Amino acid sequence: MKKTLLLLVIFCFIELNAFAQELRKINFPNISLKNIYGETIFLPDLQNSQTPKVLCFWKSCCPINMEVMEIINEQSELWISETGAKIITVAIDDARSSSKILPLANGKDWNLEIILDINSDFKRAMAVNSTPHIFVLNSENEIVWQRNTNFNGSETEIYDVLKKSFRK
Repeated sequence: MKKTLLLLVIFCFIELNAFAQELRKINFPNISLKNIYGETIFLPDLQNSQTPKVLCFWKSCCPINMEVMEIINEQSELWISETGAKIITVAIDDARSSSKILPLANGKDWNLEIILDINSDFKRAMAVNSTPHIFVLNSENEIVWQRNTNFNGSETEIYDVLKKSFRK
């Protein structure tokens, strides 16, 4: 009995600790980046939008990242129309390969906001170590869901999190 109770307490502590980490508030770094059209994006402006956000860090040389981008592109219209979410993708390619992102996006018919993080400043600020890394932030910029590398089926999870938390 005592052993079962102790295990239950430990499990609850672990779950509460994980939940507390999930609701970590994010402060976007005070930097400007360019989008694929060369327009300047001031990151705190994205933070101040008071909308839920799906934030995906990716790299164009990785086939898994490319699959994830295809899935996000396919799902983005539904996510936006049903939840009001803002979808932001962040390409972490270096200066040499980042010039290929616009033709890539056009060739694949992606209708996504793509920001170029050539120096990985945003990536470091978000503690992203591997890609793809996807965050769902609520309107208070708290992380309510995140996943890195293993994306299988995550589009359903993202949609469920957005629906539960961010009804229009």
